[in-house]
Amino acid sequence: MLLLCFLFVYHSNAKCTKTADTCIENIAFGDTFFNCIKTIENFESGVGYGGYYRKSLYFIGQYVKVSTEKMLNYPNTYTTFNDFKNDKENWLKWYEENKCNNIQICYPKLRKRKF
Repeated sequence: MLLLCFLFVYHSNAKCTKTADTCIENIAFGDTFFNCIKTIENFESGVGYGGYYRKSLYFIGQYVKVSTEKMLNYPNTYTTFNDFKNDKENWLKWYEENKCNNIQICYPKLRKRKF
């Protein structure tokens, strides 16, 4: 009986350990994701180029919500730095919750132009 109890506990602990090892994080996606956040942060701080800023927002927006309604102004930027900080917190939270899902980089489909 003691042996049976030991095997049960050992088997249940092995399951818990096994699930912890199943995290498959796509490092390339993580690097791109965090580089985009850094690009947006730099631009919001007054450093950086607007083209990279918009591309970074587009990339992040494919995976998690970007508060575009707070950017409905002439320069198409966040109206306050706090708006950006709130979005950034949500992006980082989303990444932590989803990083083990082997997230793949989505490349936009380009339409062929008809001439």
